[in-house]
Amino acid sequence: MADFNNPFGNNATKKDGEDKAIEWGDTVAWEDAPEYVVLPPGNYEFTVMNWDRGHYEGNPATGKIACNTARVTVAVETDKGTAYAKYTFYLKKSAIGFVRDFFLCIGLLKKGEAFTPDFDKAIGCKGMAQFDNRPYKGNTYNDVKKWIKP
Repeated sequence: MADFNNPFGNNATKKDGEDKAIEWGDTVAWEDAPEYVVLPPGNYEFTVMNWDRGHYEGNPATGKIACNTARVTVAVETDKGTAYAKYTFYLKKSAIGFVRDFFLCIGLLKKGEAFTPDFDKAIGCKGMAQFDNRPYKGNTYNDVKKWIKP
């Protein structure tokens, strides 16, 4: 997954607050390619930036069923710049508690209510989460460990 922690998507850069496709052979200014900001482990306020629909094929050998997924990108503002993290929700009964906690955390759900996860409404919402670091192939990534309920 080449764009695992790329908040701007593939083949795009942010300039003056807008995305601009990069053509083959374009020259890119150094400041147009932001450094990846690694958060020290801890609790941070975040903003939901976007989300993508997906599908997990499952793994019958381990008993994991196929299901829809929602991959959410969150941003944390720091003095070193904006730090990003992605979190994949597996939309199945055994993992619905993670979805519930996320919607409680961002204020779109009240305790005890039935709900329909509407990830479109989550965009722009703020919440608190516990973040940690995850090493992978020589890089360190921001990981959401827990959605903190208000």
